[in-house]
Amino acid sequence: LEVYIYSLLVDTYGDVPYSQAVQVDKYPNPAYDDSKTIYVDLIKRCDAALALLNSNTSSGFGSYDSFFGGNVNKIKSFINSVKLRLG
Repeated sequence: LEVYIYSLLVDTYGDVPYSQAVQVDKYPNPAYDDSKTIYVDLIKRCDAALALLNSNTSSGFGSYDSFFGGNVNKIKSFINSVKLRLG
C-alpha cells in the first residue's frame, strides 16, 4: 500500500521527497528525489514483497487485513497490478 501511495504522489507532483522522507529527526528538510529513481526503487520493493509472500507459507494477515481479508493471492494480485502500473 505504501508503494501504491508513493506512485500516486509521483504521478501527481513529479519529484517528491523519498529517500529522506519520514526521517524528520535526521532530515528536517528532505531532498527531492527524481521520479525515475523513485519508480525503480518502488519496483524493487514490489519484487521484494512478492518474494516474501512466495516464500512464506502463512495465511497472511487474517482478520486484521481489512482490504483483502488475509487472502494472499489477492495481495499478490494487487502488488502485481501496482507493478504493472509502475511500468
